[in-house]
Amino acid sequence: MDKSVFRILFFASLASATVCLLFVCLGWQWNTFDAYTHVFLGSHYSNNFFSLWNSSWYGGFSIAHYPPLLHQLIAIFSLFAGLKASYSFILVLIYFLLPSSIYLFARLWQGKRRAVYAAFLAVFLSSISLTVFRNGQITTMWSLPFSMYSLVYFVLWQRTGRRPYFLISFLAALIVVFSHHFTGILIFPVFFAINVFYKFRKYVMRRMFLKHLFSFGLLLLVFDFIVLCPYWNLQFFIKKSAESIYHLSRANYLRDFRAFLVFCFLPYLTYIPFIPFLFVFRLSKRNRFLLMVFIFSFLVSLGDTFAFSRRILGSLFYIITLDRISLWATIFALPIASSILYGLRKEWRSHFYVLCILILAAFVVCQTSSFWLPHQEYRGSIEETVDFINNTVKNNARYITLGLGDRISNISYLTKTETLDGNLHASRELDILNKYPIEKIDNTKYFGEQGRVALLEILGASEDYDLNYVFCFSEYYIPFLKNTGWTLKAEIGKKSRECSVWTKGSPDGITTIVNMRESPSYQKILWGLLPISVFVLFCVVFTFKGFFTRFI
Repeated sequence: MDKSVFRILFFASLASATVCLLFVCLGWQWNTFDAYTHVFLGSHYSNNFFSLWNSSWYGGFSIAHYPPLLHQLIAIFSLFAGLKASYSFILVLIYFLLPSSIYLFARLWQGKRRAVYAAFLAVFLSSISLTVFRNGQITTMWSLPFSMYSLVYFVLWQRTGRRPYFLISFLAALIVVFSHHFTGILIFPVFFAINVFYKFRKYVMRRMFLKHLFSFGLLLLVFDFIVLCPYWNLQFFIKKSAESIYHLSRANYLRDFRAFLVFCFLPYLTYIPFIPFLFVFRLSKRNRFLLMVFIFSFLVSLGDTFAFSRRILGSLFYIITLDRISLWATIFALPIASSILYGLRKEWRSHFYVLCILILAAFVVCQTSSFWLPHQEYRGSIEETVDFINNTVKNNARYITLGLGDRISNISYLTKTETLDGNLHASRELDILNKYPIEKIDNTKYFGEQGRVALLEILGASEDYDLNYVFCFSEYYIPFLKNTGWTLKAEIGKKSRECSVWTKGSPDGITTIVNMRESPSYQKILWGLLPISVFVLFCVVFTFKGFFTRFI
């Protein structure tokens, strides 16, 4: 073990966690798309750890639509500090793990000193900043370091034949699969295959290597299907929307400037100052291969700008959000960027310092993007809305919000009242919600004519769903409410008309509109215990056996 490198990496991990902690203390993690959704899913496990059914959204939905591990950890840590503090703690933990995992990945492609630069650079990478502090995709970020650990220790297992390395690699892969379906099903296998096959390209035809790779993948699939059996059952059982739900990441960036800014310019902003140096420094054969992978991933992430992405992804193009591909494209480019930084540090120090300043500037621009490029329509207080629901609506009726945005998840975990809407559209079972290609009722105005038709139908047939309350945060929706027979009941909020409460019919209790779908007891036990057990076992083996230090 190189003790100097270990000390530098430990310092990098502490610095990374400190940077994250600074923004967490400022509360920037709550001004994101998905943060409250993950807190809400964590609250489900804190209330009933082994139940897979939640009635808070959509008249009832199966929590098995999302792999459980990270939300179970949020629930467990919340026993000591609350749900929001638990979410923030895991965010800081991710940033602590990030430098070491990136270092290990970079070490597969370059020497120790260059890999250290990659570890530091990852902390300020614009794509990671956007993923955490704009999109709130904590499960994506949680899966990233464990994907690195799994890859590196699989390579070590192939080189040394030591079974403990296989165990570490396999446990890390299970953590990825049990935490985030998109990463585990699509991104991780592709990332794994590209790296492993390049490292062992001279030995691809050797039977032992292929046998090991096949055994690893097959065993991972077996655990995936056994433990996440409820998830896979739902993928083939639940009726989905007849049309793809539009997402801005799939737009034509040449026609939509906002889409270009958010999903193309900002994610790659850190790397723009590096472009001139690609023509100055001679890239090694390994870095040229990584550059080709990066360019390919970059083209795939461009959405409908060119036909390339649609042709490569096929039907997946209409399902996935392409910002995750942008994130992993920037990860592939880290060894190239760190090599350039290392070269500048050795030869042109003035250029090195200028480049570092530009990297920090790009980080600040992306970190503050939620403020100068806001994505939440309503940013005021929801305390009075929560109080109104808890004191007036209670459990006698269902409600929806209009114009609140992704903070509907915030209301959901603070109240016990059911809403017909939700923030996990893949889990909807009501025909009226799956009939139209809308993300949620709350933001139907962004889905054109079909959004308006969907809203009118839902508001008009409210009695069928015991929908008696609407909390309106945008004046756009008021004509729809008036035209469908809704009556203004109250105006709440610190400002006039900040939130208007509308009612229709008399709230006299709610009826079941989606039949409860619980899994067999053994599946719920496996779902509740195995992911946590795998994580605990990984921590024990990885920490106390000191495997990390053997690769430094």
